[in-house]
Amino acid sequence: MSVGGLDERVEESFEEEEEEFRESFEEEELEVVPITVEEPKNTGPCILLAVTYDGSAGKALCKLYDPSNDKIYYWHDNTGHMPYCLTDLTPDQVKRHAVVVHKGFRGVYEIEKYDPIRDRVLKFSKIVASDPLSIGGRRKSIREILPKAWEDRIPYNNCYIYDARLIPGLYYMVVDGDLKLAPIEIPMDVASEILKIFNGEPSEVLDCVKDWLPLFLIPVPDIPRLAIDIEVFSTANRIPEPSKAEDPVICVSCVSSNGLKRVFMLKREGIDEGVKPKTLPEDVEIRFYDDEGEMLHEVFKLITSYPIIVTFNGDDFDLNYLRHRASNIGIKREEIPLAMGRNYVDVVPGVHIDLYKFFSNRSIQVYAFGNRYKDATLDAVATSLLGVGKITLDRLISELSYYDLAAYCFRDAEITLNLTSFNDGIVMKLIILLMRISKLSMGDVVRRGVSVWIRNMLYYEHRKRNYLIPSKEDIIAAKGVSVTRALIKGKKYMGAIVIEPKPGIYFNVTVLDFASLYPSVLYRWNLSYETINCPHEECKRNKVPELPHWICTKRRGLSSIIIGMLRNMRVYWFKPKAKDKSLDPNVRTWYSVVEQGLKVFLNASYGVMGDENFPLYCPPVAESITAIGRYIISKTIEKAKVLGVDVLYGDT
Repeated sequence: MSVGGLDERVEESFEEEEEEFRESFEEEELEVVPITVEEPKNTGPCILLAVTYDGSAGKALCKLYDPSNDKIYYWHDNTGHMPYCLTDLTPDQVKRHAVVVHKGFRGVYEIEKYDPIRDRVLKFSKIVASDPLSIGGRRKSIREILPKAWEDRIPYNNCYIYDARLIPGLYYMVVDGDLKLAPIEIPMDVASEILKIFNGEPSEVLDCVKDWLPLFLIPVPDIPRLAIDIEVFSTANRIPEPSKAEDPVICVSCVSSNGLKRVFMLKREGIDEGVKPKTLPEDVEIRFYDDEGEMLHEVFKLITSYPIIVTFNGDDFDLNYLRHRASNIGIKREEIPLAMGRNYVDVVPGVHIDLYKFFSNRSIQVYAFGNRYKDATLDAVATSLLGVGKITLDRLISELSYYDLAAYCFRDAEITLNLTSFNDGIVMKLIILLMRISKLSMGDVVRRGVSVWIRNMLYYEHRKRNYLIPSKEDIIAAKGVSVTRALIKGKKYMGAIVIEPKPGIYFNVTVLDFASLYPSVLYRWNLSYETINCPHEECKRNKVPELPHWICTKRRGLSSIIIGMLRNMRVYWFKPKAKDKSLDPNVRTWYSVVEQGLKVFLNASYGVMGDENFPLYCPPVAESITAIGRYIISKTIEKAKVLGVDVLYGDT
C-alpha cells in the first residue's frame, strides 16, 4: 500500500494557472473604440454574452445577442453602480485617512457583511471610487493606501455581475430601459424529477437546486459566428511581430456559420495566379485588392456584422496584428472594430473567442475531450477532433501563388470554424454552459482556466448571500495549515491511497467504483473553508478520521452545498439521461454537454482547495478530503475481507 498525491493532471493545470491567477486579480483598462452600437429601450429575449467596463461612459456595459434578428445590442448600467472595496476602518476613521484625498475617492458608508469564518455579522466601510483602476491595478491605488482591504482584487466586470445577479449565457431583455431576466420556461416535469433526487436534503440545498436548474434546462441557440485567419508577408529570417505590424497583410480568410466563404487577397507584383488546387472548395469567393487599407476596411465590415468572431491564436497574432497594422497604414481609430486589452483583443460590437486558449485549457483537454489531442496547435486539435488538419507547405507564405495562398489561409479559417460546429456545436454549447456555471463572460471563460471558473462561481455565491469574501491570509490565520506530511516530493500534504496490485492472472473480477469520490466527500462530510475547524466548541467532537481537524455541525458549508449539488445532478440525472436513447436526440446532446461541463468543474473542485494560488486556499480542507478518501477505501477493504473478497488493487 502506498500514498500518492491528487490527480497529477489537475495539479499540473493549477501550476500552469499561477501566472493567470495573478493577472485575473488585476484590474485592466480595455482600449476604447469610438463606434456607436444600438441601445434600444425595449428588446425581446437576448442572451447575455459579456459584461465589460466602458471607460468612456464610466459604466458597466452588457453585450446582448438577439436571436430573433442576429443583432448585438448594448446596455449600459443605469443603477449608479460604482467600483468599491471594503475596509474595517469606521466611516469616521476613513474620513480622517489619507485615502479621502485620492483622486478616485467618491465616498464611504457603513454596511454589514456576514463573516463565514467567524460565523457572525460584522460592520465594514464600503469605499466607492470613480473607476476600477482607482481601487486597484495602478500605483498608489486605494487598496494600497488602506491598512487592510477586502474584495479589492475582483475585476469590476465580475463585481458588477455579482451585484446585479446576472448570469452570462442566460436570456435577458430590456424593458423600458431596464435590464430584466427574460421569462423563459423550463420543462417543469424534468425539474420535478431532478428535485426528487434531493428529497430529504436541507432547505438551503433545495433552494440552491431550484436556483440552478434553469442554467441546465434552458436551451442554447446556435449563435452566428465568423472565423478569421490572416497571412502576413514574411521572409525566411523574420517572423512578423504584431505590436509593430511592419509587413503587409496579404491574405484574410473569413468563414461563417451561415455559409459565407470569402478570401480577401492583396495583389502583389511577381505573384502568379497559379492552378486552383483541390484543397480549395469550389464555392470559395476570392476578392482581389490593390490597396491593403481598402481590403482591411472590408474585413472590418464583416467583423462588425457578426455577434461572435472566432480565431485560433487571434489574441496573440491575427486580431492583434490587424489592430496595429490598420493604425500603421492610416485607418481611422473609429473604423477599427478591435480593442486591445493586456493579453487579449476584443471586438466591437460582438465578442471574440480565441480557441487556442480554450483548447490549451488542461481541464478541457483531459475531461471534456478525453485527451484526444496532445498538443494545443490548430493542426493537432483539428486533426484529432475533425479528422482534417492544416495544409502542409514546402515554401514561404509570401512565395505561394494566389490560389495556393487562398487554399492555405482558407483551410485554417475553415477548420477554426468547424471546431465550433462539429458534433452538433458541442464546443459553443459547452462554452455557454461554462459561462452559466462560472458566471463569467464568454471571453473570460475561453481565456481563463478552471481555477478561475471555480473562484468566480464561489465569489458569486458569496455575494449573493451577503457573505464577506475572505482573503487567503484570513483563511490561513483562522484555519491553519496542513498537518500531514506528503510522501511525494513537491506535495504539501498526504494524498491518495494506492493498493499495490497483486501480480497474476485473475478471472471473475468485479470492479467497485465510488462515483465522484472526492466531490462526494466534500458534500457528505460538509467540507468547506468556513466549516473546517469552526469557532464552535460543541463541534470539536466531530473529528476528521486520522486528523486533528473538526467539521462544523451547526451550518452547511458553501463549497459543500454547491459542489455536492452539482455532483448529484451529474451522477443521478445528466449522466444517465445523456445515454437514454428514448429521449429526443437534441435533448440527449444537450444533456451530454451538461454532463461534460459538470465533470470539468467537479474533477477540479477538490484540488483547488489545496492549491496555494487559489484565493480560497484552505490546506485543512484539502488534506481532510484525501484523509477521508483513505478512510473510506480502507474501511471498504476491511469489509471486503470480512466477506471473503480478495482485493487485487485499489486507489482513491
